[in-house]
Amino acid sequence: LRLELKERGDSGALRFLSKYLRRQLLAPPGGDRATIGVNVNARNDWILVQVDENGAIFGPEITIETKGKEPAALAQELEPLVADVRFRSFAVGSGKASRAAMVLLRQVLALADSDAFVFVVNDAGLSAWSNSPGGRDDLPDLSVPGRVAAGLARRFQDPLSELLKAEPRHLVHGMEQSHVSKAALARVLDEAVSSCVAFVGCDANRSPAGELRRLPGLSAESVDNLLARRAAAPFKNREELHEVLSEAEFRNAAGFLRVRDGDQPLDATTLHPEQYPLARKVLEAAGTSVDDGLGRPGNTKGMKGQDFEVDPDTWRALTRELSFPGRDPRHRLHIPELLEENTDPARLTKDRIVEGIVTNVASFGVFVDVGLPQDAMVHISEVSDRYVRDARELLSVGQIVRGKIVDSGGRLTLSLKNVPREPRPQ
Repeated sequence: LRLELKERGDSGALRFLSKYLRRQLLAPPGGDRATIGVNVNARNDWILVQVDENGAIFGPEITIETKGKEPAALAQELEPLVADVRFRSFAVGSGKASRAAMVLLRQVLALADSDAFVFVVNDAGLSAWSNSPGGRDDLPDLSVPGRVAAGLARRFQDPLSELLKAEPRHLVHGMEQSHVSKAALARVLDEAVSSCVAFVGCDANRSPAGELRRLPGLSAESVDNLLARRAAAPFKNREELHEVLSEAEFRNAAGFLRVRDGDQPLDATTLHPEQYPLARKVLEAAGTSVDDGLGRPGNTKGMKGQDFEVDPDTWRALTRELSFPGRDPRHRLHIPELLEENTDPARLTKDRIVEGIVTNVASFGVFVDVGLPQDAMVHISEVSDRYVRDARELLSVGQIVRGKIVDSGGRLTLSLKNVPREPRPQ
């Protein structure tokens, strides 16, 4: 009986840790936004690194000392960085020191007449990576704090690609790790990582080696061959993948490997080559072709999957891919409307809708930055309409949330239940 209960408990803990890791890996990406990463050291100094739209380091590493300086003086030091209008996003870690610096940074940006927004980024495992051989090889010209700042900016741009550089066990925290087998934990976390990489997909010509090595169905030798082949000449279509993959590997992984800007439009989608004849048949029945109809929503309107002997799930995935080929399945990131720092407490009325950024997640609830000097609190009972055992099941650091004010006396408390969704532009 004891062994059965232990196995049941381990299974539940491993399932929870897998979901927790998956939420972090599939966080909404900032995309090709030029970003400034800000690392706050023990003396509360700011180490800033500029990262351009392509993830490359732009300019030198900059250190700004904040001790004893007024916000106006800090704004003068920051003006040269925000003078480039491309850099309208700042990425700050989720630690306690960074939280205090974020409030000051917003004041400084306002004094510098910049409309840049400060985002909170999950910094789990980033310190270990910045001191590792991989971090030194990736960013040899930066100091360790500078690598952390650059890592924050890149994690904002593409969380999945950058979080893969850290050990999966460093991305999940809690007592659950100490109660389960290390071998079982490593297996479950690796499976979660591979599942997320397959869900998002990889570009055969552009994806980094770290993502390709996590792709299910590919051996390490095949990934090395793929990297060498694309370095010599980019892939023009999926058929050229046969040069580096076996028939079994091609059949397993071809749907996850996309070839953009090639000579076959369907190669840029998540459709497997085995589905190409069906896709062409559907577009021909709609009175168009692959070249003319791919990427035009509404072509398959009124058509039914049963007419092509396709089950509902396959038909839904097929029509979605024909309408939006190669679309990133992760949620889109938007800039929340935060409260002013000096908001009158009388305006914080009950049931008022506010937006914020999750800065910390615990089992009992989450803390949300709504723009005020002190974070708002969401108790676990107010996280969802259904029963939630642990808040980490549904929320992660950096997530944008909308909530209703429950109580504004003392610490602001919010509820995420029954909050109407605000329509966002597509």
